[in-house]
Amino acid sequence: MAFDTALRKSWRAAPAVSTLVAAAVLVWLAGLMTQWSSAMVVHAAFLPERLEGFPGDEFWVPAWLTPISTLFVHAGFIHLALSLVALFVFGRAIETAVGSIGFLLLYLAGALVAAATFFWVHPTGLYWVGAGGGIGALLGAYAMLFGRSRAPTRAGMGRWSYTLWLCVGWTLLVLLVTFAYADWWAIYYAAATIASFVIGLPLGRLLLLYRYRKA
Repeated sequence: MAFDTALRKSWRAAPAVSTLVAAAVLVWLAGLMTQWSSAMVVHAAFLPERLEGFPGDEFWVPAWLTPISTLFVHAGFIHLALSLVALFVFGRAIETAVGSIGFLLLYLAGALVAAATFFWVHPTGLYWVGAGGGIGALLGAYAMLFGRSRAPTRAGMGRWSYTLWLCVGWTLLVLLVTFAYADWWAIYYAAATIASFVIGLPLGRLLLLYRYRKA
């Protein structure tokens, strides 16, 4: 009973975050139970060559939709767990600040920027998979909106140094997890991860100002 009450409160507090977390978990469980986890990654992840007319294109998800569908598929349990923890911890704070619609706009913008950046830097045959693009934008917005209160001023660290620390830390963590399934190719994910983080910096501020424009 207590768990049910806590769950309802969590859902009301951050419905967009809760819905995305639930969707990612359900997709993971569906792949696990049907043994289609690998197939889901192949069909739903972002493969840039598909936008250029990949030969024999018989995928479940249209190529133009894969920058979004890839948000819901992951390369392994650790990859999924990292996304869920980051989404829950940082996403709830951002959704509270900019609202559910602002949160979703930020999340989708990060996903699209990450996909566009990966399109330009990727080697042939490498997928962009996971929610890293959307989460990167959330972390950028978090650094902009909450960085000043998180930075230890006595150590001379301001909001921008906190932002740099968060960007570098998140990028290294993503690369460490990605290395498990992409080996040294993981380095190509860095540019897309950083780009999504950077777009979150101005967007987070703009969405906050827009939400409270009449305040």
